[in-house]
Amino acid sequence: MKKILLIVLALSLLLVVGCSDDDDNTLVWDTYSNGYYAFQYPAEWVITDEYIDESNTDHEVIIQPNKTSTFKFGIYGIYTETKDELRNEALYVIESSQEDGLTILNGQTDNPKEYKRRINNFLAYHFILEEESDSQLWKGELFLLHDEENQISMDIEFFGDANEYNSNSSVAKRIVESFEFLY
Repeated sequence: MKKILLIVLALSLLLVVGCSDDDDNTLVWDTYSNGYYAFQYPAEWVITDEYIDESNTDHEVIIQPNKTSTFKFGIYGIYTETKDELRNEALYVIESSQEDGLTILNGQTDNPKEYKRRINNFLAYHFILEEESDSQLWKGELFLLHDEENQISMDIEFFGDANEYNSNSSVAKRIVESFEFLY
């Protein structure tokens, strides 16, 4: 009886260890901060911070596992916006995705409420998207993140070919969950 219990316990432990997502638990994390927002990201990933214009608020940050990876994590712009304007932006994403040949995988409706979430206590709309382009399947996620207190928003997305998306999406979700506005 003890042997059977010991075997069941050992098999259960193997099953739990085999099913856990060790990749993002063993990563060393660094913090990016630019005075407007901050987030954590894997220290070995490549990060690029590019200013689109002279104002410090309109820039993009791109992070990827390495320079040749198709998987990219991006944060774009900071803009003033009300909750209603953010809802309209979510509606635009729904409508334009259909026109652009994108499939929204996490919802089957044109009602933005279905995509509404809270991330770190910030209002967000979250879309999981898929597109076939040049005989290759691309997957990604888009977050429209909003700080209701300061009436500011920003777009966060990550995408890549289906294999790289599947390999990196759990790490990217941890980056999103670590995001903070610094206003």
